[in-house]
Amino acid sequence: MTQPAQDAQVVYHCHKDRVEHVKTHRDKINAALQQCSNRPIRVQTIDGNTYEGYVSEVRHGCMYLVTARPGAETRAFNPFIPQNYYYNNVILPLVLFELLVITLL
Repeated sequence: MTQPAQDAQVVYHCHKDRVEHVKTHRDKINAALQQCSNRPIRVQTIDGNTYEGYVSEVRHGCMYLVTARPGAETRAFNPFIPQNYYYNNVILPLVLFELLVITLL
């Protein structure tokens, strides 16, 4: 194990009010996403990226979005699995405080 240096230089330290604001924002998004489990959604991040898929899980400040693999096809119908929910989908982890817009499809 390494010992922390006594004279370590702090590069960035977030103000405690901002930390509370980010935690509040994260908790609000977490509560909203609990209602969206296994439902199709579109998510826009603060960087302008947009993703579509199904919410697989929300925990520890992250949302796991199941997205269709590009070029994936379904040839069989299964009434117990939502449409576009393939066995070989990609699961994309997204940090909750970076989400800007969440839309049900």
